[in-house]
Amino acid sequence: MPLELLPSTGASGALAVAMLLFALVIAWYALGQVKWGLFLRDGGTPQAKVLRLLLSVALAWTLVQFIGAYMFAWRLLKDLFR
Repeated sequence: MPLELLPSTGASGALAVAMLLFALVIAWYALGQVKWGLFLRDGGTPQAKVLRLLLSVALAWTLVQFIGAYMFAWRLLKDLFR
């Protein structure tokens, strides 16, 4: 993740953790609309909740990677006009 845009390693780490947690909440919220009973035998079991958590983590990671790539590309675009 190109978070080297920040002045210190600590700030980059804090931003990365905050972005991941925020993306995880967004992904969990979004996956709440899925009717798990259509795909699973019983959508209310602990296994279904673990599956939702794992899918949320995967979706959050993808979202954070996209945001990081977008920030990096935006930074490179600013160099285009110097």
